[in-house]
Amino acid sequence: MSLAPLFNAIKAQLLAKVPNATPFTQPVTEDNTLAYVQMWNNQLASWRDDYKKPDDLEAGNKMYDVAMPAIMIEFEHADMLELGAGVQLYDELVVRVHIVHSQLDAMDGTMEQNLEVYALADAVHMALNKFHPAQAVEFIRLRHTFDYNHDMLYHYIIDYGTNYVDSSTLEPIGGATTGVLPPVLTVAYNPSPFLKP
Repeated sequence: MSLAPLFNAIKAQLLAKVPNATPFTQPVTEDNTLAYVQMWNNQLASWRDDYKKPDDLEAGNKMYDVAMPAIMIEFEHADMLELGAGVQLYDELVVRVHIVHSQLDAMDGTMEQNLEVYALADAVHMALNKFHPAQAVEFIRLRHTFDYNHDMLYHYIIDYGTNYVDSSTLEPIGGATTGVLPPVLTVAYNPSPFLKP
């Protein structure tokens, strides 16, 4: 069950399409690419802890530093259908995109009101809506929501529905083809009508 090719396709699409969609005041890298696009592993829990303990940050106890905005990709569990010959279908696969953004003050009189996260969510949606990676059907947005327990981090979540064909165990697995062609059947049809005696 290999979702790695699908993950890499989504990551490449986000890196190629999102940075140019809107000018973010929060840091993108110098070459105008997103700061962080990775697999979701509940990183937000440790990031929240880091923001809650500024003393630890000063002491250098932070596990790692992540530039914002950050986008993480998660695959929700999907039912599997056997298509035959070792090929399976993820039906329906939910691709969850976590957008994490940090902004306390945009310097425009809107302290603690981050509207850039909406622009970032729109840019992600423009990149992924109807996105059609190999072995998958077009992405369709199913839902979006906010995680309001952000503690100075804005966490926006968008779910996309797709189906994905996993042919990583296509048969024969580890086998060899023989090069023998299947027999060719020739069928003749006699057009004369059938008559009863």
